[in-house]
This record gives sequence, structure tokens and C-alpha cells, in this order.
Amino acid sequence: MIRTMKTFNKYFVGALILGATTLGFSSCDLDEYNPTSETADAVFETQQGIEGLVNQMYYNFRWKYFGREDPVLYFEGAGDIWANIPDKYTYGMQLTRFVDLQGDRGQVAGAWNRVYDNVNLANAVLAYLPSTQGLNDDARNDYEGEAHFMRAYSYWWLVEWFGDIEMRTEPTSTPVYKAYRTDRKVIYDEVVIPDAEAATRLLPVNPFNGEVGRSTKKAAYALLARVCLARAQYETAGSNEARAFYQKAYDAAKYVMDNQGALGIKLYNTYDEIWQAKNNKTNTEYLWVVTHSSNSTLNKQSGNPNRLHMYFSPRLLNRFGNVQTATNWEYPRESVLLCPTYYLLNLFAEWDLRYDVLFQEEYPVSADSYTWTEADVTSFMAPASLTGKTIAKGDLGLKVSRKPVTDAEREAAAQNGYVLLGANNIYDLRDGKMTSMGGRPPMHRLVSATCPSSAMPRCR
Repeated sequence: MIRTMKTFNKYFVGALILGATTLGFSSCDLDEYNPTSETADAVFETQQGIEGLVNQMYYNFRWKYFGREDPVLYFEGAGDIWANIPDKYTYGMQLTRFVDLQGDRGQVAGAWNRVYDNVNLANAVLAYLPSTQGLNDDARNDYEGEAHFMRAYSYWWLVEWFGDIEMRTEPTSTPVYKAYRTDRKVIYDEVVIPDAEAATRLLPVNPFNGEVGRSTKKAAYALLARVCLARAQYETAGSNEARAFYQKAYDAAKYVMDNQGALGIKLYNTYDEIWQAKNNKTNTEYLWVVTHSSNSTLNKQSGNPNRLHMYFSPRLLNRFGNVQTATNWEYPRESVLLCPTYYLLNLFAEWDLRYDVLFQEEYPVSADSYTWTEADVTSFMAPASLTGKTIAKGDLGLKVSRKPVTDAEREAAAQNGYVLLGANNIYDLRDGKMTSMGGRPPMHRLVSATCPSSAMPRCR
């Protein structure tokens, strides 16, 4: 995938330059000259050109979508499990609290544009592929299957987020100034479900050329099951129409369950294994992954290709002796945005081992030693007796509990050199809201879906 992504940059951009130049000078009396003599039609008739176009479908998901906060705000921002931290109260407020919710605002416009970009790219692949020369049958089938998968996936998101939207099945090559809504059921019936079905037939079991990140047969069947479940919701409950979609969803899901071995699927024995770094790109429970290159120079933002994990990291850098070095990734870059609500933390029963996997409560010191300053003690609302106490590398510096704690327990912790904060110190337990704590709340850390806590900044 790395090689062919470079191919795209060379061929596809060159083809687009001609279109932009022609559009810009269409009203002038200047002689036009195309130094490359390559139009989009000529480029995408070649194997290298179509490879680049197929790869481009994944571009927005690798950089502009997954890896950013946008999808999280759409999926869960306005729910009852996350809340803006106090000093980021207005960030993403269109999706966290529906304030100033306009189509051209922040993440709303960003998601709309990026996902529609992928629709247009998939349309282009399907339009140019029949005339592409030099492809063997395996490559042609895979590229067509990937385009069907991506278009179904993208339209499913757009419809579920925005309802009745414009349906386009041909690539847009000239400016369009009018848009017409299409009933969401029509989009499902004419594009999303047929595309997902086509992907199940065309895509291989293993990623094409072994390139992790490409869509495969198991992803297509999973997508088909999901979109059919969504489509059933637009029919009368209990109707024959709804039952038909439920049956189709069941058949697709059952295929995956019955063919786990052939599809390369295997459930792990423990929940923790799902998130371990060694299982990042080759996870046997994942049905599709969005991957970044381990060579940072090949990522769009070489120093920050996947930043989603930062929005759930506690602000602990340079506090009670915590530092980040080339070999110490325990406390990664921080861009804190969301804090788990008291409600979310208590959805996990005492016996539920997933809580200990997903949330971190104890934070050791990463510096060689640290002596508590009055400023840090005050910031953490710790007992004054903690001031002046010294702790060594590896010693406990902070413990945050989802349970209420007493003043006596906090004093005992201070005598042992660390801060203890309970739910009653972070949340107003009368309504579960988070207290301000000076705008710097020490938070539980959610381990993101792609990065374990011990290697979050290094995930690709």
C-alpha cells in the first residue's frame, strides 16, 4: 500500500491539475497547453492510476477521520457517558451539547465533507475500472469490491447521521450548484445494501497483496449485517418488510460466525488481549482496521498521524514528577477533551474485569524522584500534609477511585506520599456532574480502540 500510495500522488494529482487549469481559464482567450498530456481518463486507464485512486479511498479514514475526535463526537459526544472537561467546555459543543448546531460548524462540516469525499472516490473507481488496462482478474475484482465496500460504508454513515441526503453514484467532475434529497430507504435499497452484497462476493478473505487495512470478505459480511439491521428500523415493527431485512442481517452475521476459521477470526481468551500492542494490526477479533504506517514520514501528519488517544489522556505531564522521554511513554501527549461521566464509570459491576482494562486508576511517578510542591498539592485538592513529601520513581503518585472516599482515607494516602481522589471529589454526586477542580481534573484514562495504555503515542 505504501508504494501505490506514492503512485497516486504522482499520477492522480497531475490529472487533476489539467481539470483545474481548464476550469480557471475557460473564459480567457489564452492558448491552453497540457505539458503532461495526461487527462484523468488516461491516468485511470493505467494500473498505477487506478491503484492510486483505490488507495485514496482510505486516505480520509486514515488521517482526516479515524485518528481524530470527529467520529467520537458524532457517536458518543451528546450521550450520557462523556462530558467536556471544564476548560474545554465549548470545544465541539455542536455535538456534545447541540449548541450552535449548524451544518458549516467544526466537526459537523468536517465529517460531512470527508465522508462524501470517499463516496466520490468510490464512484470514480467504479466508473473508471471497466476501462482500466493491465489488471488481472484478482486485482480487478478486489478493486471493485473495495469501492463497493467503501461506498456502502460511507453512505450508511451519512444516512444515519443526516437522514435524507443527496445520492450520487457517478463521480463529480464539474461544479454542482444544486442538491436534491433522496429518501434514506431508497439510498439503502439502491446503493448501500447492493454495494455491501457486491463486496461480499468480490472481496478476498485476506487483504489484497497482504496489505493490512484493505477491506476483506469478513468486513463486507459484517457491514451487510449492520446495514440491514439499520434498514429494518425504517419499516413498521413486525412487518414482513422488516422481517426480511432482519433475516438478511441474520444470514450475513451467521456466515461470519460459521466460518470463523476460514475468515481468520478468533476470539481472545481475555478481554485485555483485544487492546494489547502486539495485537494492534493483526487482531483476530477485528473485522476491519484503519492503519497508519510505522514509518512516520509516510503519514500525512508525520508527527501526529493518530491523535484520538490524546483526547482521553489525563493531564499529568510535568506534574508530580511525570516526564515524557524517548523511552518513557507512560504519560503521552495530552489534548484532553472528554471525561467519563459518573454514570459511565458505574455501568461496570465490581466483578466486570473490563473496567480494569479500560480505565487506569493508579499513576506512578516516572521521574527519578519528586517532592510535592504546595502548588501541586493545592491543584489536586490534597491534604496540606502532603507538601514536602518525596516519592521515588515507580512510587504511587496519584490514585483516582470511582468510589467515594473519606477525608481520613485521603489523609492516610497523603502520609504515604500520594494523592487519593474519590468520585465525591471529582463529581457532584447529587447529579453526577464533574466539579471544576480549577479546570484541570485528573481523569480516568480510556484506552482507545487501537492503542494500549503503555504505547498510546506510538500506535500507528
